Amino acid sequence: MSTDSTGHNKQNWDIKKTVQDVLPHNVDRAVEMLIAMSRDLLYLAHEEAQSLVNLDHKRFAYAQREKESLSQRYAQASEEFRGRLGAFRMADRGLIADLNAIQTELKDLTENNNNMIEDIKHRTNATTQSVLFTAQEMGQCSLSARVSNSNNAYAQVTTTQNYSYKHVHKELL
Repeated sequence: MSTDSTGHNKQNWDIKKTVQDVLPHNVDRAVEMLIAMSRDLLYLAHEEAQSLVNLDHKRFAYAQREKESLSQRYAQASEEFRGRLGAFRMADRGLIADLNAIQTELKDLTENNNNMIEDIKHRTNATTQSVLFTAQEMGQCSLSARVSNSNNAYAQVTTTQNYSYKHVHKELL
């Protein structure tokens, strides 16, 4: 077991080829392993939440990658758990209660994170629309100013040409 920069214990889960290799045969040890995996997922969900609140995209991406890796392993363990459900009925009730509590907290935090992500998406879309509208308005104003300036410049050139023409014409006469 290793620790990360915050001192949190992290499990190094090796992805195995078969579902049956994921959990230990002993049901209490298997539930303990599910609890450890759930805690790690919960930790990563907290990391995601913090990164969303702080708009720390790098930290969010890191938590996402870690969560994806662990989620694959957890899905395999869950599949095995469902396949061995009869045996798990004999597991320590306290361990099962702990697992349920962690999974409920994980579900709630995941829903909260998903809601924050949706809010960020909506705000980003609104901001993008506003920026595009502003850019379009600025472009139209700029074009109008250029046309107006072009007309003024043309008028000045025409006036200057007319003045020069009249001035030269008077001198010739």
